[in-house]
Amino acid sequence: MRKNAVNITVIAIFFCLLLYPLSLDAQVRYGIKAGVDYFSASSLGGKVGATAGFAVNIDLGAAGFSLQPELDYVMKSPVGAHCVNVPVNLQWGPDLILFRPFIMVSPFVGAAFRPEKTLFDYGVGVGAGIDFWRMQLQIKYSWDLGTPEKLGGLDVSLLYFF
Repeated sequence: MRKNAVNITVIAIFFCLLLYPLSLDAQVRYGIKAGVDYFSASSLGGKVGATAGFAVNIDLGAAGFSLQPELDYVMKSPVGAHCVNVPVNLQWGPDLILFRPFIMVSPFVGAAFRPEKTLFDYGVGVGAGIDFWRMQLQIKYSWDLGTPEKLGGLDVSLLYFF
C-alpha cells in the first residue's frame, strides 16, 4: 500500500510541475476532457471504455508548438483496470485563425488500479486533432508499455477550455 501512495505522490508532483508556465508571457488555457477509448490486447480482445480529465494547454509561441499536460482517468476494460495517467502532449500545428489542425506525440506515466494489485504504468501515444473556438478534438493511439498485456488503444476525446 505504501508503494501505491508513493507512485500517486510522484504522479501528482509531476503534474503540478507541468502546470507552471514556462514563461510569464506564455498563453495558458485550462480545460476539461471527456471521451471514449477502445483498448485491446492480442490475448484478451478489445472493449470500449471511457476517459475523463483535466488539461492545461501552454502555447510555446515558437513555430506552432504547444505543450499540453493532462491528468486523465482511463478505463482499460480488457484487463479490468482503472488508470490515472499523466500524458504530456507535445503538439505542433499552424494557426489558421479560425482553427488549428495539429499532430502530437504523447508520452505518459500513471498508475493502473486492478482488483488484485496496482501497477506503475507508462507508455507513448501519437495522434492528431483540431483546435476550434474553445474546444479541441483529439484522436490518439496509445501503446501501454507498463502492463504485462502490452495494451494498445484508440482514444477519441473532446476538450473544452475555459
